[in-house]
Amino acid sequence: MKNTPKEALKHLLGEIPYTAELYWLIRQHGKPIASRFSLERLNLAIPGIVEETRALKLNNPDPKRVFIFASMHFWIDIVTLTALGLAASGNEITFGYYPYADWYTNQSKFDLRRQNIYTRKVFLCDKADIALNLSCLFHATTKSTTGSRE
Repeated sequence: MKNTPKEALKHLLGEIPYTAELYWLIRQHGKPIASRFSLERLNLAIPGIVEETRALKLNNPDPKRVFIFASMHFWIDIVTLTALGLAASGNEITFGYYPYADWYTNQSKFDLRRQNIYTRKVFLCDKADIALNLSCLFHATTKSTTGSRE
């Protein structure tokens, strides 16, 4: 991450709760963010995909609980089709994702939170309410591996 005043401000704002959410409401007005993190193809395609999925939805007497994970925005595009297909076959799908644009760049928490809001906007509008439980793993906490073992 570059040490520019803009990046320093993003770092500071990333540590303050609800700043990215407030920025999204005031400045973005629900528009996509201007970064490499883009789900526009998915946003355009998902209404048709969901309609097809609803038409094909099976009543599965023994639904499976399935966790599907995508690590970056282009994988979110691809894996969503698989998740919706499994949802159409009557399974309970949890869709986990990281809101990262790429794996080799450190991004500020502020940008990651904005990308998470954008992802949720694409999925949680009335288009994709079929059966995907979203889980952003950016907020997940992990235990330290340097402590004592129990």
